[in-house]
Amino acid sequence: MLSIKASEQHELAAMLSIKASEQHELAAMLSIKGAEQHELAAMLSIKASEQHELAAMLSIKGAEQHELAAMLSIKASEQHELAAMLSIKASEQHELAAMFNIQAAEQQVLASQTRVLTKQMLSSI
Repeated sequence: MLSIKASEQHELAAMLSIKASEQHELAAMLSIKGAEQHELAAMLSIKASEQHELAAMLSIKGAEQHELAAMLSIKASEQHELAAMLSIKASEQHELAAMFNIQAAEQQVLASQTRVLTKQMLSSI
């Protein structure tokens, strides 16, 4: 059961990686996707905390369960690390979205300036 849970968590991490790649292609949606990844990172952190709690309960059961608790603790630590990496990735994507917004604003300014210059040139002819 724990092996299946670990596989599901690996699958979730793979899906999140794919989603992050898609977000690079969709600059308009980066801000929204970044927020979703923050939420997923928080959910992974909560799941890791639950596994730490389970690891503590298992240590009471005996030597075999102590070994299982250690493995769960390692898995929970890995999930905390993944949650932190996802949070960093989301922050980077927020920053990238801001840069795209700045570029779009600069392009609008250039377009306005071009229109003004064109009108001036046409009126001087």
